[in-house]
Amino acid sequence: MGASDSAARGALVGVDGSADGRHEAASKMRDLDTCAEIHDLVVRFYREVVFDELLGPVFGEVAEVDWSAHIPKLIDFWCRVLLGHPGYDGYILGAHEHVHELQEFNVELFDRWYLLFVASVDEGWRGPIADKAKAHAARIAAVLARRLIGLQWEPPPQPAAREGGPVIRTIDGFYQKEQDDWVAELSCLHMQHVRHEPPIRDRS
Repeated sequence: MGASDSAARGALVGVDGSADGRHEAASKMRDLDTCAEIHDLVVRFYREVVFDELLGPVFGEVAEVDWSAHIPKLIDFWCRVLLGHPGYDGYILGAHEHVHELQEFNVELFDRWYLLFVASVDEGWRGPIADKAKAHAARIAAVLARRLIGLQWEPPPQPAAREGGPVIRTIDGFYQKEQDDWVAELSCLHMQHVRHEPPIRDRS
């Protein structure tokens, strides 16, 4: 996420944080109506997942995801779901059953995955297809929760409406220290050390 994304983040609340500024910025946001937009959403979302304190270890240490192979599959999946494009022939439940056997899923993981997805969509996109993406994400979480842990999962309220709930922090960018270590710049203005090179980059 580069300087342009940081500028867009600021534009969402307007120069003075006014409601008019928020409304004007939201009205100019794109919908997820092309594979290029879906590519950007997938990259943004899973970059947040990689560095999330709950989800990151599941994807990185338990599932040992190969992001160079996984990201194109996820883009194809969402292009099929949202735009009807052919190309994805994977089996979502089977892949998650394997990870669940290694480490059992719980409701907190489903909640965090869904909230991060919604936050990623809302940060960059508005429109009927963006709404469809969020609704489909909720269906995915509900089906997996029911099949894997026998839970009738429902979308949790957004963090702003939850007292004492988890704070969703997004990544504004990365920089590399002289010792070749990478550091993530978080939206809360904190920095988080990265143990390896960021695996996901924005399309340029």
